[in-house]
Amino acid sequence: MTGWTGKILRSLIIVSVLIWSLALPAGGIADEDTGPMYTVKKGDTLWSITTKEFKDPFLWPKLWQRNPQLGNPHLIYPGQQINLEELRRALMEEIAPVEEVVEEVVVEEAPVQPEEPVVSKEVTSMNFGAIGEVGFISRDHFKGDGVIFRSKDDKIMASLNDEVYVEFAAGGSVTLGDIFTVARETATVRHPISSKKIGYLNDILGTLEIADVKGDYYLARVTTGYRPIEKGDVLFRYQEKPSLIEFTDGPPGAKGYVVKFDQNALQGAEFRVVFLDLGAKHGMRVGNWMEVYKVPKGTRLLGKGGKMDLAPQVMGDMLVVSVQDETSAAVVHKSTESFEVGDFVRTKQR
Repeated sequence: MTGWTGKILRSLIIVSVLIWSLALPAGGIADEDTGPMYTVKKGDTLWSITTKEFKDPFLWPKLWQRNPQLGNPHLIYPGQQINLEELRRALMEEIAPVEEVVEEVVVEEAPVQPEEPVVSKEVTSMNFGAIGEVGFISRDHFKGDGVIFRSKDDKIMASLNDEVYVEFAAGGSVTLGDIFTVARETATVRHPISSKKIGYLNDILGTLEIADVKGDYYLARVTTGYRPIEKGDVLFRYQEKPSLIEFTDGPPGAKGYVVKFDQNALQGAEFRVVFLDLGAKHGMRVGNWMEVYKVPKGTRLLGKGGKMDLAPQVMGDMLVVSVQDETSAAVVHKSTESFEVGDFVRTKQR
């Protein structure tokens, strides 16, 4: 196992352990509120529960999706039971290394019999189970192929197995069984340094399957739900993305900035999706490794009147999982501290 890839494997193991440890109380023993089920108390919200149990309030839509008995995520009541275990397992499965086994047979000179094969393991890829949830930055307002105009039961928010009515632009070919991805524009993205508009952030909410034709509109069923789906959300044809991401060397010397976090988060940390101002036209590809860093201001004084610029402070690394023309999305693999929009990124060679 090489030094760099060995560190990747060890850190992935540590991350998995941390996911479990963060969900447990300081004593390490689960009680009634940190075990498989959580009992809602007065004043609780899904936001506060995911903050307490998973140290990340932005996980609340995923917790809601795994607890269909809750109905409206903004109306939960004391005494309700919430399953925490499914989300814990999902988080553990989202980022898991895949090992490539290389067999090397060492043979002594005759008449000594060959030794047993020596197996070396090198991490060459990663399984990112949440690839379907990764949003994107579009240069213009993303119109897609169609739009949701009402839910069948007049719900404000739709989730798994709910039915909604959708319509498509004239001239499009839609048939029963077709699957569409649901997206929503959530923010305007501007460059943190120049303030120039980069585009618009689009979150991925889930998928729909066309279930019935109603003349010039259609009935569709929610087949996957990552976040609540609402009237006005946009549809575009589903394209399956492989969750297994092979590591590739990034463009040498590429440097850029963190320009946005998914779900409009304010800081980056492990497992969060980060958007960069580097895309395909800069040589970026899925599987590139990047590192995020700060450049401390000022200089360090040396002996005899000399001066030296302070060294960059590396705060973590990330794996590119999606690439657009001018931007890309990466999932944070590890971080020593939180970072912000405007921090630097650069290629990390394997």
